[in-house]
Amino acid sequence: MLVALLTMAGHSLAPAAETQPYWADSRGIPVSGQAAPGLGAFDDVVRAVMVRHNIPCASLTVTRNGQIVIDRAYGYRDPSRTTPLPTGMLFRIASLDKLVFATAAERMIAEGVIVGPTHERFTRDLKIFASLRRAGVLGTELADVDPRLYEVTIGQMLEHRSGIAVTYPDVKKVQEFLRVSRLPTSLDMLKYRVHGTLKDDPGSRWEYNNTANEMLWAIMQWINGGWAETVGRYVFTPASTNAFGLSKTRPRDRSPQEVWYATERTAQSIFPEDHGALLPVTDGGGMSFDSTLITSSAALARYLSTWYMGTGRPLVDSQGKLAPGNDNGLGVYYGGWDGTWTMALQRRWTLTNVVVLFNHREERAGVKETDLGQAFSAVLDRLGW
Repeated sequence: MLVALLTMAGHSLAPAAETQPYWADSRGIPVSGQAAPGLGAFDDVVRAVMVRHNIPCASLTVTRNGQIVIDRAYGYRDPSRTTPLPTGMLFRIASLDKLVFATAAERMIAEGVIVGPTHERFTRDLKIFASLRRAGVLGTELADVDPRLYEVTIGQMLEHRSGIAVTYPDVKKVQEFLRVSRLPTSLDMLKYRVHGTLKDDPGSRWEYNNTANEMLWAIMQWINGGWAETVGRYVFTPASTNAFGLSKTRPRDRSPQEVWYATERTAQSIFPEDHGALLPVTDGGGMSFDSTLITSSAALARYLSTWYMGTGRPLVDSQGKLAPGNDNGLGVYYGGWDGTWTMALQRRWTLTNVVVLFNHREERAGVKETDLGQAFSAVLDRLGW
């Protein structure tokens, strides 16, 4: 089924990895959750992707006209394959969190939120790092700061035009810089990153920027008094869901509602008590995931039923009709990191949304994230959705 769907879309998935597969074929993959009579093509896509890309478990939610029509879970919730994955499990969502954070930022702008002791409004034009310096949030870290940082605005950070260099600092370097032994918080990471040199003049060039996104997210948390207050108040509560949280790096510290993550990459542990032992990257090898947003596919689908993707604009008006927009009515966004591969698709003209979350991403040539969007779009086209 998947091969046919992707042929219709003009693409084909890469061949399976040369490793021991989780699934010999899709018939062995358990499926749980809300059945969808006549909509088995969605199951076919997910299970075929899992076979071809060696993925242990997944979650899929499809909504139409604000109602969930499919809510499914695939595979097992444990590596030993003893318990089928139930629906409602929480996954790390990689770059799909940019949609959530951008929506929160836009709502803060619309509501005129005040930036702490400076009494300045959180606006697109606010030079946020200059504001933070005046507020005393950033201090001695600014000794060798690039002066162009003080010209960076919130709007430029949201639009990936800040000029801030993309960096992925080593945890130990951040600890040494701040003279702390604990795992760095998001605000710690912000303080470390501000002392770097900008890559470009602010506003001069577009570059997809995880670093600027993480810095802005840390700032928003500080303004609102925490991450839960930020995403809860501005994003998920209006979408009528509370299925979100923060991941934990060590598996033993995670909520029972969080899935496990599969990766082949390892690195030295960030935890001192491990004395440099190798750990999977998903579980503390070289990096922390303690500030990573987790949510369910159903919660993200409810988000897409509420907001124009990545904006603070409501998707429908008070009568339940599509609010006016100035775009083509389609949004597709992908996320990927070790142990995480995700997609959110919003067809605004039919009020149809698809969210799929996987607990593994393969790192090999020929794997294209856009194949997911093409495959699900082909199903929607056949259904006339």
